[in-house]
Amino acid sequence: MPTSFFRAVAFKAGLFLLLFTLTKSLPAQKQTGELLVIKSSTVLDELAEKKKQNPNISAAALSAFGNDLLKLKGYNFTTYTCDIAEINKIGDNDSSDQPVEFTFDLTQLTGKSSKFRLTADDWGYPCGCAFDLTVLKADSTEMTVLANNRPIRVKRPAFYFEEVELVDKSLKKTLRKWYKPTDIQVYGISADGLKIYVETNYDNKDNKLLLEISENGTFRFVPKDSANILKNGVGLTDFPRDKENDYLGYTEFKAKGKSFILKFSGPCT
Repeated sequence: MPTSFFRAVAFKAGLFLLLFTLTKSLPAQKQTGELLVIKSSTVLDELAEKKKQNPNISAAALSAFGNDLLKLKGYNFTTYTCDIAEINKIGDNDSSDQPVEFTFDLTQLTGKSSKFRLTADDWGYPCGCAFDLTVLKADSTEMTVLANNRPIRVKRPAFYFEEVELVDKSLKKTLRKWYKPTDIQVYGISADGLKIYVETNYDNKDNKLLLEISENGTFRFVPKDSANILKNGVGLTDFPRDKENDYLGYTEFKAKGKSFILKFSGPCT
């Protein structure tokens, strides 16, 4: 081998050793995860403003407008959880004249734990702490929250979302289950028993729309007068009581020979 070859090898080896030494002497770079900020959805406010500006807008047109907004801004799912307040060492039933930032961890479906932040100024409620999570989907195992203006799929935390259960005539067997924002009234169920409908309360004078919730956790706005909605449910008086839930009830919806019994909690007062 020519001498120049060995000199080139020695030079490269020395350069590698120098770079390795310099790299080891540099301080380690601390890796920080992205802070995922959850902003409250403005969809209901924008629906109310749309109707105010267009009083004669049809329910179908208003639903279409709202559903376009849902894809971008999500829906405020109110959840009862004092964990968020306790993690931040803030009183369970406190409130503030100024917005307060709360941070907490959620686990993404990949297994990665990520830090989230939301802002609230009134989280004290009679039945516990209440926080709004901006959600695009929620089922029994996962939910999709809107954070940093993008959907983030996370494992369902221990936060309390109200359950609505379709039960059999014995009232003991659950046939289907949905999750809805806390303290929102159930209005009805679809004629095929696959979807439920809850009030939106975007307009106290004339609510034209309902929120339709599917078993898979997706939701959309629909006109309140949609033909396939069974409404005017009758509350049962004889049902299994829950000592830990004074608001639990059973409501039966009937139409055209069909009968569906829903089990859910009424608004906390």
